[in-house]
Amino acid sequence: MFFLVSLSCLAGEIVITGMYNGKNIYVHNPTNGSSGCISSIRVNGKVLAVPQSSAIDIDLSHLKMKDKVEIKITHADNCRPKVINPTAIAEKANFQFGFSEVTATTIEWVGRGENKDSRYFIEVFRNNTWHTITTKQCAAQTGNNKYSIPVHHNTESICKYRIKYYNMSTGESQYSPNMEFVPAARKAVKKTVTPDKIELSSETDYALLDYEYNIVLKGRGSVIDLNNLKKGEYHLVFDNQIELLAKN
Repeated sequence: MFFLVSLSCLAGEIVITGMYNGKNIYVHNPTNGSSGCISSIRVNGKVLAVPQSSAIDIDLSHLKMKDKVEIKITHADNCRPKVINPTAIAEKANFQFGFSEVTATTIEWVGRGENKDSRYFIEVFRNNTWHTITTKQCAAQTGNNKYSIPVHHNTESICKYRIKYYNMSTGESQYSPNMEFVPAARKAVKKTVTPDKIELSSETDYALLDYEYNIVLKGRGSVIDLNNLKKGEYHLVFDNQIELLAKN
């Protein structure tokens, strides 16, 4: 997930904007002769007292969670304060990958909170660098947007992929986790399935995702314990394979 925070610098003034997330802002206040560099601090227009200290804690606890924040720091022209933790008031971007995986024939993923002017870039790792193999326009519908594209693997070796979400309005990018496709000869397969467990032919990483593609169970091994799983439909992901699973 990426974050949005704005910080601008004018002669003698620093302005930082964002959202209150329950954290304060810390500023280094260098000396300027016999006094500190900072002459005034305003939070949403309200003037705060400036302590004569090299480390200033700007208290934002009077704000409500998710309130907009604008901090203006006025300082002498011949010195410069430093905002230590500007991302403390960063606004979390709406987009996130809900799920991403590669199968024997497809690359599949789910995006949430897409911008209408955004696009996906599907990339493969070859010769020690990432290459775009295709792109896809975002649907930008409310909720989960599911995608699937065909892919042809080099079956002689492990293939590595990732998906880049690019917001063309803001220039921001976000990447999915890396995905690997393992040749069939090296894959685990399901041996037995009962209401209580799934047995695989060999130890591997696995995950169970619910209908909304949220991970409800993950681990590594050759036996997957289903005793604590609620009834319903799930996606079983193991060794770069995806299968539907229903627990009654």
